[in-house]
Amino acid sequence: MRRVLIILVVTLLAAQGQARAGWERFGEVALMGGRATNPEMVDPESLEGDQTVGSLDLKFGALMRERKTRFHVLYAPEGEYYAGSQVVRALHLLETVWHQTFTPRNGLRFSDTFAYTPESAGAFGVSPLTPIVSGGGIAANDLRATWAARPGPLTQLDVSYDDHFAKFDAPDLLDSSVRGGAIDLTRRAGPRGAALVGYSMMFGRFQDESPGTDILPPPPDPNAPPVPLPDEEGVERLESRLQTAYAGYRYGGPRGHAELVAGVDAVTFTTGDLEDDSALMIRSSVGWNAHRFSGRLGYRQGIDNGGGNFAHSLASSAEAGVGFRISEAASLDLSASQSLREELGNADDEEPGTVETWRRRGQVRYRLDGGWSLLMAVTHDAQESVDVAPSLPSVRSTRYEAGFSYSFGNPLAGQEPARAAEEEEKEGNSGRSATRDE
Repeated sequence: MRRVLIILVVTLLAAQGQARAGWERFGEVALMGGRATNPEMVDPESLEGDQTVGSLDLKFGALMRERKTRFHVLYAPEGEYYAGSQVVRALHLLETVWHQTFTPRNGLRFSDTFAYTPESAGAFGVSPLTPIVSGGGIAANDLRATWAARPGPLTQLDVSYDDHFAKFDAPDLLDSSVRGGAIDLTRRAGPRGAALVGYSMMFGRFQDESPGTDILPPPPDPNAPPVPLPDEEGVERLESRLQTAYAGYRYGGPRGHAELVAGVDAVTFTTGDLEDDSALMIRSSVGWNAHRFSGRLGYRQGIDNGGGNFAHSLASSAEAGVGFRISEAASLDLSASQSLREELGNADDEEPGTVETWRRRGQVRYRLDGGWSLLMAVTHDAQESVDVAPSLPSVRSTRYEAGFSYSFGNPLAGQEPARAAEEEEKEGNSGRSATRDE
């Protein structure tokens, strides 16, 4: 939390001197209620049967931009309340992005995203790769700084630094801290295409924060350092090095975009007795829009940064979404996502543990005057796990909700310039919240 506050203060101070152009404020408040099936999603000990559920989603942000500076901050808390089991699930999201152009050929982009899930009986984590857990809060932060330079009119060089951490209150899960950098070289190939090559290296540290296994109780002298305990059997203290080499192609046009990047991930465990491994890395996406229709498809696979149940895992994720503008006021959005994590680095002959999660959602929005909208939504969540220690619940839940929302300001203000321009080309809005995808 201290790191996030420092980053936010520094970024605000950097933007304050450039704020002559003023701030654009944007936001949305959505309140919904309905029924939820499969209550074990939030309370494994609850009786079978439907439960009344209510949800509140808030999004508040501000954007400052002038000729060479663009800065935005977004705070998006959301929560659900299950009346049958008296369970509250909440997620806090804080995002800042600062983009500074120094010369026509040099620029710096700084972004930080912090997410926190307080302790609850059960909840999805702060990222698609974080599974549903029984009890305990989750905090995660993603920091990225990128310097972009253009050695020539057709070539761009990006040098970036990444810092990720995830901390779990549950004592049996692995906290992770991953830091490293990447270098990308992009060359334009035609009026709308670009070829790229790149390399990244990340260093990871993983720690089991089980009570009584890390340090002794604080000594009487507050100035004396804590005394570490020797390593004990079953206590995870791991370090790794993850390297990736890749190449690909990107295309961007007025009605859509596409990207295909492929390479090789290789992980080396520098401590512990886990086996090194390598895997094919793929990153692909396609997006398009027409008069009343827009869509997106995406697929990723490779070795993830680790944390939680696995120090590292072979991860894959897929997502699909379509938006229909039924009329000037009505719109329909459909989305689906799936992620699979398979354990890596196990030297035994046992079958690797796997965790698979799904989410499917459909939402109808009917826009009224003055920024008000009527909403109806159906959301299905599911998770299955095999041979995972500590065990994860295999659960399913479906929520049927209806409600209303109120929005103000420019809904595209919180997006990156390229994405905002793509959305503005559509004739009408698809109904999806522009400050954060469902």
